Amino acid sequence: MRALECPTVRGAPRAVRGNRLPLGLILLSQGDITHAQLREALEWQRAKKSGKLGEWLVKLGAVTEDQVLAAVAAQQGCPLFPLQEPQRVPPRMYWPELLMHRYSAVPVFHSELHASLYVGFLQQVDHAFLLSLEEMLRCRARPCILPSPAYDRQLKMRAFSMEGETIAIHQRQSRIEMTRTICNYAEQARAERCLMSCCGDRLWTRLEAAGEHHLDLLFRMPPTA
Repeated sequence: MRALECPTVRGAPRAVRGNRLPLGLILLSQGDITHAQLREALEWQRAKKSGKLGEWLVKLGAVTEDQVLAAVAAQQGCPLFPLQEPQRVPPRMYWPELLMHRYSAVPVFHSELHASLYVGFLQQVDHAFLLSLEEMLRCRARPCILPSPAYDRQLKMRAFSMEGETIAIHQRQSRIEMTRTICNYAEQARAERCLMSCCGDRLWTRLEAAGEHHLDLLFRMPPTA
């Protein structure tokens, strides 16, 4: 088997959530809603035991979806990315669809000059996943909040931009079995580089061959890993 460059696998640390200001207070401080509207939305949310506060405020006609998104972006400390048209990014900047759905995150804009990638989240920015992306894609990952229609368009764009494939291995394997599986696929793909990162209970492994082609493997982490 040919020599394979394989740096040490690193598990992304858990994201530490700061003391963020509640969404209702942000909208209140910006003058988007009144105290009465906030109380009414909270009462509906408690009565129905479902839905997010922002959703109830929109249903009650207190704010628009755009106002809620702007407040979510302010709460998360990142910009709102008003993507109007689907944007193509290099094939290597996409990650497995399973992880896109798990973290509700898609690539939205890549700068080759600055080696950076804007990652659009629907609601909650996951900083641990951003660190995994930086390790796997070898670029700086910048978070932003993305409107739902724009998120769906970027998700569909993935199907037309991929130059690799993803193999999800759902049955748990031991570390030895995972190593054998990775080596077998690396030999078949004539891979020159192997990258790994832990994403929750999944081990994301990327095998890169010459050019843009790559193969992503997703393993379920052993209970003792």
